[in-house]
Amino acid sequence: RGRTIREVVGYSLVGPLIYAIAWFAVFGGVGIRHARVADELEALGTTQFGNATYYKVNDYCFAPPTEDVFQDGKLIYHNSFPGITPVCRLDSSADSAAWFNVLYSFHNYGPFLTVLSLIAIAI
Repeated sequence: RGRTIREVVGYSLVGPLIYAIAWFAVFGGVGIRHARVADELEALGTTQFGNATYYKVNDYCFAPPTEDVFQDGKLIYHNSFPGITPVCRLDSSADSAAWFNVLYSFHNYGPFLTVLSLIAIAI
């Protein structure tokens, strides 16, 4: 249809590249954020309650408090994304569940995002 080889190769590489960059930027960022918040909750449990597992839900996931946490009148923890729970640490022994932990942290949207991601991967 009048396309050059250069255009066909260019478009067949640029589209998937942009999609992959967007995919990893969004979901990679969410995964890294979850890992950081999980580490922060472990430290908060240690300093606030003397128990590193205070906020722990299972082996590597934590449930962040929905309210701000104060100590001696000073704000020591603010949940900037209430409703996103649990947050899970990146764990290589459970890497097959890591993707679904990220998706299911978005409560009601978790099953929908799971199906959408599987369809996107299949396409």
